Amino acid sequence: METAVFAKLRRSLTTPRQGALSRLLLTEAGSARHEVDFVLGDPLMGVAHQLIQVSCDMQNEKTRGREISGLVAGMRHLGLDEGWIVTTNEEDELKLEGGVIHIVPAWKWLLD
Repeated sequence: METAVFAKLRRSLTTPRQGALSRLLLTEAGSARHEVDFVLGDPLMGVAHQLIQVSCDMQNEKTRGREISGLVAGMRHLGLDEGWIVTTNEEDELKLEGGVIHIVPAWKWLLD
């Protein structure tokens, strides 16, 4: 599913600079390590526009926690108040202290 999300993102990018696509690896205080699957933005200016995680299934609490905490850490680090998690079937909206996480099924996200 991550490959399908990557392919859609690459097709939708209009200019190389404004639509750069990368991955974010963070280490926070206390050695907590986080990963964000896709970061869209301008790497030369250090600006991110959108963060996207991809997870086939978030029914497992450990997986759910890992995906959400990675996205929250990325949002905090890059100063964003929104993030997306693309899943197989789940749909939800998590309102957190630092912003909102949209959980959307892949079919819906890919058609958007």
